[in-house]
Amino acid sequence: MATGNRYNGKFIVIDTTDAQIGGPEADGGPKGPLAIKAIKWVDSAANAISNDDDLTVEFGKNGGPIVIQVKATIHETAASSDFGSSVFYSVEFGTPWIVPGLYVEDIDGGELQIFLE
Repeated sequence: MATGNRYNGKFIVIDTTDAQIGGPEADGGPKGPLAIKAIKWVDSAANAISNDDDLTVEFGKNGGPIVIQVKATIHETAASSDFGSSVFYSVEFGTPWIVPGLYVEDIDGGELQIFLE
């Protein structure tokens, strides 16, 4: 169940496909370049990530080069597929990663959390 994209100052949460983050045509939140401290793809009780779910993020805008492409690999049994708050992808930058924008091409489950400087 998607809870909707949220733009809370220095914290952006994306859970819908085809979302422009930053850049001149941002769907919400900051317009223009982004100074990113960390990016995480997180599974939660409200929006679970399942086996073979994809995350694809493009540089700049729609059609830009792919900068993140991840596929979730989960051993699914009744016990192991029913967990929450797990991080499937995470990167932190010592100095902020300055980008003109990002475009979330695919996000099959979970939410992409972006922490800005």
